[in-house]
Amino acid sequence: MNPPYDRRYNWSRAMVNKMSKKNEVEKKKYHVSKIQKMTAERLRTFKGFETYTDEKAKKMIQELEKYARIIIRHITTKK
Repeated sequence: MNPPYDRRYNWSRAMVNKMSKKNEVEKKKYHVSKIQKMTAERLRTFKGFETYTDEKAKKMIQELEKYARIIIRHITTKK
């Protein structure tokens, strides 16, 4: 037999869910704010980019940023 329905339980459960979602959003905001812009030095730490000169690495970073903007625009406008 199921226990009697308790509105207080559902209300408190909803508040906990709402608070945890708010905390997740705050964590994501904090994480995004800590992201640093890619540098030539950091790019060279990734496999396949080890031998790039500063000039070539900066061009590649610009291309990657253009690509990222296209992807973000596509994702955010997709309905």
